[in-house]
Amino acid sequence: MITSDRKQSQTSHRFKAFEELKNSPDVPLLPLPNLQVFLEDSAARRNITHDPTFNTILTQIKLVLYHLIASEGAFTDIRYIIEKIIQNVEAAKAALGRRLGSNREFVRQDLCNFLQRDTPAIIFKSTVLQSWNWGFVNKGEEVGAAENELFLSMDLMQALQNPATQDLLNISQDLLDQQKLRLSVLWKITFMHELMHATTKYFLSPEVITPNIPGLEGDGEGHGEAGWSLENWYLGYKLEAIWMKEDVEKPH
Repeated sequence: MITSDRKQSQTSHRFKAFEELKNSPDVPLLPLPNLQVFLEDSAARRNITHDPTFNTILTQIKLVLYHLIASEGAFTDIRYIIEKIIQNVEAAKAALGRRLGSNREFVRQDLCNFLQRDTPAIIFKSTVLQSWNWGFVNKGEEVGAAENELFLSMDLMQALQNPATQDLLNISQDLLDQQKLRLSVLWKITFMHELMHATTKYFLSPEVITPNIPGLEGDGEGHGEAGWSLENWYLGYKLEAIWMKEDVEKPH
């Protein structure tokens, strides 16, 4: 069992987590046999899992999956979130028992098996006319909630896949490199955030919506937020978008 006073003791692994996300190593040869990646538009889904045109984003996807599979610190914080939910939601506890096939504790191999063998389908989709901005996992009673899949912003992916050039932005190479780094970290954390939601959905059932629980982040609308909780515990902060007023206000 993980106690809530671990906040100070986890500081060093949080810094290490950011460094690992920032300085991505070469992709190890770890099989992800069921990884499926799609582009979705109004017409259909296109499978890009083995399309070399998308090697940049496919490599980033694998890096995040490998990181969560290999990281003891990530598992510690994911298990903490799972435990907080099942302590407060009886239906979640029962669903975990059904998924694991017994009343045993959620262990690291369970997470590894999910990420490596039952990997959620990853679907890049335009966020225009959507209620979400960067990523989304369908839960609750919505159509398609039972599917093992997660959605990510097409625009965010394309910005990483096809970065702007120095000439286009009229900035120095140093500033361009910093921008690319920030974008890469933003994308990795976004994907990690949605994988946390996919994890609770897989192990605790699609019907269980994380409640507002002391010790977990809230969404500001009366529910808990497992994705933000992982960001805050594992990295030491959570991402928020701050928009320039003139960029978002509607024309008169």
